[in-house]
Amino acid sequence: MLGDNRAAAVDDPQPPEFVRLLEMAKKERPEFVISTGDVVTGSESDPEAVARQYRELEGLIDRLGVPFYVARGNHDAINPDQFDAFTRRPWYYTFSVKGCHFWILDTEAPDAPGSIDQTQLEWLRRGLADAADGAKFVVTHRPVLPPTNSESRPYEERGFTDKQMGRDVAHLLEKGRTDIAFGGHEHLFDHQKQGPTNYVTTGGAGAPLYAAGDEGGFFHYIVVDVDGGHVKVELVRLSGERKTLPL
Repeated sequence: MLGDNRAAAVDDPQPPEFVRLLEMAKKERPEFVISTGDVVTGSESDPEAVARQYRELEGLIDRLGVPFYVARGNHDAINPDQFDAFTRRPWYYTFSVKGCHFWILDTEAPDAPGSIDQTQLEWLRRGLADAADGAKFVVTHRPVLPPTNSESRPYEERGFTDKQMGRDVAHLLEKGRTDIAFGGHEHLFDHQKQGPTNYVTTGGAGAPLYAAGDEGGFFHYIVVDVDGGHVKVELVRLSGERKTLPL
């Protein structure tokens, strides 16, 4: 799990930190990789530059040799057709692997930019209710529970733009006993727990960081391991330092 690897400018290549993180992640021998979004910079005026970023990204992802799932980010949404050609999936969808259930939401839909709409909320409600057994994970670009340690903007500007919808989603996740809700958008790491649900912001895959190192501003990825009913989550920094998160 990682997110926000987009370059600082549309003419820039994928960040070297992202390339290194993928090399490290491959050694973990994952069954698949999920991104919380913003995989490219995006540009309305220079779609060819965006195409170059996607071509480079596809080459890097191919080296992983495993499925790569993405929650659409606000930068990805600038060029929706190119994003669709890259992912070949709907903007929100679900899948299950070995009894673990995943819901990838879209917080960048035209009718609800920066949030989700009622249709997605009801879709998620039904999915969580139907998945009685197994670990549950929800992935968004904008974090459901805003990180407390971002230095980039006022707290009220973080997370969902529709704050009531953010609260509704959090209530639904906790009622449905979702194990972890992953988000990105804020270029840092953050971990909070509310009720039975852990909220992890992982936005440090290569884009310019939004906080000091001691406030979560470091390049990283997340390893999730599920053994039976036990979920283990490790934070892995670009330096190689590892830390198991208390869930």
